[in-house]
Amino acid sequence: MIMKVCFFLILYIFWSFFYIHSEELDKIVAIVNNQVILESDVDKEIHFLKKEYLPVRIPLKVNFLKDQIINKLITDALILEEAKKFHVTVTNDQLNNIFQETALRKNLTISELKQYILSKEVNQFISYNDYIKNIKKLLTIKIMQDYELQKRVRISEKEIYLLFNKTIKSRNQLKRVNLRYIYLPNFQKNSIKFNKKLLINNLMISIKKKFSFDYFYNNFKKKRISSIFFVKKILSISLKDVQKNFSSKIDFLREGQVLGPIVNTKGIYIFKIDRIIDNEEKVVNEFHIQHCLIRPSIILSDIEAKEKIFKIYNNIKSNNYSFDYAIKFLSHDVYSSKKKGDLGWIQKDFFDGISGNILFFLKKNNISKPVKSKFGWHIIKLLDIRKINSNFNLEKDRIRFFLLKHKLQKEKEKWIKELKDISYIKIV
Repeated sequence: MIMKVCFFLILYIFWSFFYIHSEELDKIVAIVNNQVILESDVDKEIHFLKKEYLPVRIPLKVNFLKDQIINKLITDALILEEAKKFHVTVTNDQLNNIFQETALRKNLTISELKQYILSKEVNQFISYNDYIKNIKKLLTIKIMQDYELQKRVRISEKEIYLLFNKTIKSRNQLKRVNLRYIYLPNFQKNSIKFNKKLLINNLMISIKKKFSFDYFYNNFKKKRISSIFFVKKILSISLKDVQKNFSSKIDFLREGQVLGPIVNTKGIYIFKIDRIIDNEEKVVNEFHIQHCLIRPSIILSDIEAKEKIFKIYNNIKSNNYSFDYAIKFLSHDVYSSKKKGDLGWIQKDFFDGISGNILFFLKKNNISKPVKSKFGWHIIKLLDIRKINSNFNLEKDRIRFFLLKHKLQKEKEKWIKELKDISYIKIV
C-alpha cells in the first residue's frame, strides 16, 4: 500500500514538473489591456514570415526581429479590440475570395492550395486551422484599418495640382535647350569706365521695341557695332547647368524666349532660347464650372428641351429666380445638382463642337447663353480658369495614389499612437 502511494506521489510530482516546465516555455511576453501575447504567438508569427513571402534573415541584433514582432502583435491586438467594438466580422465569402486570389496567384486550385498549406506544416507547429485563423485575423485588421483611415484621409484637387507642378519643375531641371547669349563682361581695368547696367538695359529695350535679339547677336558676332559685347552659342545644355553657371533665377518656358538682363560675378547676360529639345509639354486651359442641364429624352424632344432651357435662362436674367435655384430644382443632372451643379475642372473638349469655345469668352461668375452638347442643353457659369500642363490629367491618378499612400501611412501611425495612449501596455 505504501509502495502504491509513493508511486502516485512520484507520478504527480513528475507531471507537475512537466506542466510547470511547459508553462515556462509558453510564457507571457506582453500584456495589452485584458489580452496577453504569448511567446508561442511570436514564434508562430516568425513561422508565418518564413513560410509565406519573406526570406527571414538572422538580424545583427539577436532580439531585433522578436522585438519588432512583439510590437506588431501589440498593434494587431489594439486594432482587433477596435474591430470588436465595431462588430467587425469576416464572412465565409470574404474568406473564400482570399483563398481564390491566393490560389490564382500560386497557379493552384483551391484543393491544391489546401494540400499545399498542409504540406508546409512543420511538426504540427502551424496547423491548417492556425492558417485560417491568421487569414481571418489579418482580414479583420484590414477591414477595421480601412474603415478608420477612410474617415481620416482626403486628397484634394489642389494637393494633386501642387505636387504635379513641383514634379514638372523638377523635370524641367533636366530639360535640355539650345541657346545663345549676349554678355557684357566685368572689366578689371579702371581705364574702361561706363555704366554697364544702363548699357545692357538700353540694349534689352532695343531688343524688345526696335531690333530683334538676332540682329544684335549677329552684328556683335561680326563686330560691326561694338567690341565691348561678346556672344556665345551653347547646344544641348540642361536648365540645371544653366542655373548653376549663370543664375538660379533662369527658367525655360518656351522656344524663342528672351531672358535678361541676368547679372552674376562674371558679367551681365541676355539669353535667347532657340530650341527646347524633346519638348512634349503643352499648356492648356482648364475651366471650373457650374451648369444647369436640360436633357432631351423620349418624352422631351430636342426642340422642347431648347425652349425649356431658354425659358430658364430668361427667368434668371429677369431675376425671377437665381442660377442656383435653377440648378437645384430644374436641372436634369441630378448628380451635379447635389453639388450646386459643380462639374469641377474641365477642358474645352468636355463639350463637343463649337459649344466648348464659349468658355473662352465667359467672364468669371457670369453665366452663358444656352449651349448644346452631346449631353443636352446647358447654361454654364464660369467660376475660375487656370493654365495647366497637358500631361496633368495623365499623371493625376499616379499622383493621387502617391499622396494617398503617404497620407495613409501617416494617419495609421497617428491612429495607432492614439490607441496606445489610451491603453495599458506592458512588455514583460
